[in-house]
Amino acid sequence: MTDIKSHIEAIRSIFKKRFSGEFSYFNGSKSPDIFKGKDDLEENFDWKNYGVELDKLDDEIYEYIDEKKLNSHTVEEIMKNFESTGKNFDKKIAWEILLIKKLHGNLIPGP
Repeated sequence: MTDIKSHIEAIRSIFKKRFSGEFSYFNGSKSPDIFKGKDDLEENFDWKNYGVELDKLDDEIYEYIDEKKLNSHTVEEIMKNFESTGKNFDKKIAWEILLIKKLHGNLIPGP
């Protein structure tokens, strides 16, 4: 279970860096800060203006999964954990992992 927890924290860190204004672009600008000092997002947060950032997030999460050579069972466990925390941003991470699995599922090794 420790491995799952470390993967969850790593993926959560990827999300928070991308959406807390901590990511710097090549031109010196920063990523959007959607948390604005809060520890969670509104339940019905409107993601429509963040499509490019979500695509980049998905790429980063997929790269993490690939780099760590996580199998489909582990990815499923990580996703379930994000779904069950009660945090709205964790639910969004779970949704993005589901999209990754649908797009790249054949590239994620079986159990």
